[in-house]
Order: sequence, then structure tokens, then C-alpha cells
Amino acid sequence: MTASPPTPSDGALQAECLRRLTAAPRRVVRPPLSAATIHRVRTHLKSAEALLRLLRPALRVSDYREAMRLIRAVRRQLGAMRDVTVNMAEFARVMQNNALRDTWARSAVAEWSHEWRVAVADADFVAMANNLTSVRKTLSRERLPVGRRSLRVGLRRLYRRAATCCAKAISTPSEAGLHRCRQRTQHLRYALDFAEPWLSKRDRRLRQRAKTLGTQLGEYRDLLRLSRRIDTWTLSSARLRTLQTNVQSKLTAALSASTRAAQRMYRKKTPRFKRLRRGAHHKFDNAE
Repeated sequence: MTASPPTPSDGALQAECLRRLTAAPRRVVRPPLSAATIHRVRTHLKSAEALLRLLRPALRVSDYREAMRLIRAVRRQLGAMRDVTVNMAEFARVMQNNALRDTWARSAVAEWSHEWRVAVADADFVAMANNLTSVRKTLSRERLPVGRRSLRVGLRRLYRRAATCCAKAISTPSEAGLHRCRQRTQHLRYALDFAEPWLSKRDRRLRQRAKTLGTQLGEYRDLLRLSRRIDTWTLSSARLRTLQTNVQSKLTAALSASTRAAQRMYRKKTPRFKRLRRGAHHKFDNAE
């Protein structure tokens, strides 16, 4: 009798899920935070959220909803700090690091610095850590009957959801629609990251395209927020008018790049992910 091919063990997949969830709180509870640290923590949380979506059929509905609620609560608090740092970075980039030449520019940087301090002061780091601890306790009750077939089904489901959402967003662009497209694409990207040991070379290219599309859409959203912030400034300055023009041109270029990336990413047919390689689960057996 032929032995069945090796598949990921329940314990190994669960250990990997918990490992990704526990990677974030060690950084969250140690302020002061830098922009790079916030980015890393949010990346860990988005990866964990995508993993929960991928494994959703194997989870209890109540446990899934509770874990997602707690993760989102932490991400919202970190999101306020992330928005300030991104606005400052985009402003410096568009101004080509000459942001302090004019009084209004120095005032803008000072205003963002104040918003950063307020966001850090309002953040409840203890609550964040407690939320993530609750997530670990919730998921520790689970037994995940996950194999290559369930991964294939999950990836196809996430791909279809993202493709449908992005098709609508690209045909009639709006801030909300493009943001949802980016969110769905990120869910797919992080799910593909998790399934990397099983992916064929073609599916790994899909993962890279998802990363590119998410980056393009993120740049568009950041520029759009900066543009709206600039519109609130009532001062008249030649450099301010030049800044507004530069931001608008970059917005147009970012939207065009996002459209092309979405067309390359989402084809008419959903990938079948049939060539998930066997015996690749050892990566998770050695998870810390």
C-alpha cells in the first residue's frame, strides 16, 4: 500500500499561527516607538489577520470573530501613529527634503510632530498587549485540520474576493474602493507568504505581483491624504502652489501604476493552486 504524501500537521500550523501573533506585542509594549517599529508591528498583525482569513473554515466562528476584533483594535491605535509618520515622510519626499525653507512648511512639520506626541500619549500599550494575549488564549483552544487541499481552497477564495473587489475599484476609482482593493490584495499577499513552502514558481510570481500592487495602492492613498492636508492650508506661497502641483501629478501617476499592476495581478481565471508541493511542511515543524 502506497504511503500518503506528507501534509502539514495540525500542531505545526497552529504553532506558526501563534508565532506570528506573538511576534508583535514584544515591540508594542516598549515605547518610544519609531516609524520603522510601527511598520513592523502592523505588518505582523496584518499577516496574522490574513492567516486567520486563510484558516477561517477550520476555526470556530466565535473564536475567529473575537481574534479579528482584538487584532483590529490594536491596528487602529497603531494606525493613528502610522498616518502621522507617513504624512511627514511623503511631505519631505515631495519637497525633496527642502521642507524647512518656508515658515508654513516648518509649521506643518511642527504640527505633525505634535500629532505624533498626542497619538503616542493616547495609545494604551498595556491594552494592546492584553488584546494580543487574549488572541493567543482564544486560538490555543483550536485544533486546525489543515492540509494542502484546505490551503488551496482558502487561497482561491481570497483571490476571488480580491479580484472582484479590485475590478470594481479600477473601473470606477474612489478612495474607499481602492482602499478595499488594497486591503483584499494584502490579505492575499500575506496568505501567499504563509503558503510559500507549497507554492509553485508561477504562484510565487503572483505573490510578488500582489506585493507590487499593494505598494502602488498604498502610495496613492498616502499622496491623497497629503493632498487633502495641503488643501487645508490657507497660506499663499509660490512653493506651496508648486507642492500642490507636484502632489497632483504624482497622484495621477500612482493611480495609473496601480491600474496597470491590478490588471497584471488579476486575470480572468482564478489560479487553481494545484501544484502545491508536497513535503514542504518541515518549515513549520521547526517554528519557534
